[in-house]
Amino acid sequence: MRTFHFKISIEGEIMAQETINFSITVNPTAQALKVVDANGNVLPDGASVTLKAQQVGVADPGQVLFVVSGGTSPYNFALASGSIPAGDSLTSVVNADTSETVSIEGTPTAAGDSTFAVTVSDSAGTTTTVAAKKSIT
Repeated sequence: MRTFHFKISIEGEIMAQETINFSITVNPTAQALKVVDANGNVLPDGASVTLKAQQVGVADPGQVLFVVSGGTSPYNFALASGSIPAGDSLTSVVNADTSETVSIEGTPTAAGDSTFAVTVSDSAGTTTTVAAKKSIT
């Protein structure tokens, strides 16, 4: 709980005892949309991450691409450019603290490097984009 202190000044002449009613509304300021990598490092808009290499035909239970919080949930994710490796997919999981973890998982079907970008937006329209690269051997 936070304590707020207020100073109220009444100007003018008071002729008799009066009761003055007033109300105070406090609107919390929303936190800015924040995107962090798997290690907790804040990723600015346009940041780039490199995911660990994976072998063709070997299932990957999921690599965290980023975790998003703040802003105004719910969040939306979209592949902004490029393509993820064939056989992989992007997934999103809502965490207990209402942040969301976006991962790439699956069983790649072809070797090669994939570069792609994912845009996240909150319901207030704030967006940020993260570029990624994943190699399949």
